[in-house]
Amino acid sequence: MKEKRDMNKNKKNKCFAALLLILCTMATGCGKGKDQSVAGIQSCGVLRVAVPDTATTLFRQDEETGEYQGVEAELAASIAEALGVAVQYLPADREEFAGKLSTGEADIAIGSVREDSYLIQNCLHSTVYGSGYVYVVTLRGFYAGDIMVFARKTVGVSTQLAPESANDLYTVEGITLQRYSDTGSVSNDLVGGKIAGYVCYQPEAEMLLEMGDFQVQDAAGVGREDYVLLAPFGSTELMEGIDVVIRRYLTEPQEGVPSEDESQEDVEKLP
Repeated sequence: MKEKRDMNKNKKNKCFAALLLILCTMATGCGKGKDQSVAGIQSCGVLRVAVPDTATTLFRQDEETGEYQGVEAELAASIAEALGVAVQYLPADREEFAGKLSTGEADIAIGSVREDSYLIQNCLHSTVYGSGYVYVVTLRGFYAGDIMVFARKTVGVSTQLAPESANDLYTVEGITLQRYSDTGSVSNDLVGGKIAGYVCYQPEAEMLLEMGDFQVQDAAGVGREDYVLLAPFGSTELMEGIDVVIRRYLTEPQEGVPSEDESQEDVEKLP
């Protein structure tokens, strides 16, 4: 799988300038009761960002240093720098994202969502800046070209899997889903035959490849997810500023964000 880590600094600087211009314009109207979310962020000096509590394709935490890394960490840092504030990351289960935004615990959230996700219905969302896929890990030689091969079988599912993706699996006749939060248990149960496959995101799939004689395939039949930034309703102008950053970021080929073709190529290259 491809792993590209750094954004082009010149492009980032352009993003900073663009967002600074917009946010400064927005902040001038705060005295009239407009753009309170922007004024509040700048007043407290912190951009609170709800983030996935496990690694994703575009976001991860270094186990040794504790540093947050990846494209989405870069984006969050860019937005915070443009606002002139620091970043505070708030790890959360994706089920907690909407709550943290609606209660004011977080200013924005990052991660991948589906078009039919309740998060899209209950939050503002940015322009899509990447595509994500769900993968199925099986013993080598068991080819799951379509999730329908798991009819009347037990399949493991990551606790981080979006509810909408889990619902796709329930379209398989007689399937039984068993949820896992520990990758080591998944490896043992795949080898022991307790589960026929394990459905998860890319980071977990990569870990499992290193743990046993497994293979990874695209979970055909489970919908694609999109990478977006989320904000509570009422933060319209903040989101407009964020979208400027993302759209400029997307005008030229970028490092680190998997396109649809790249994601599929990565699957083909897996052992």
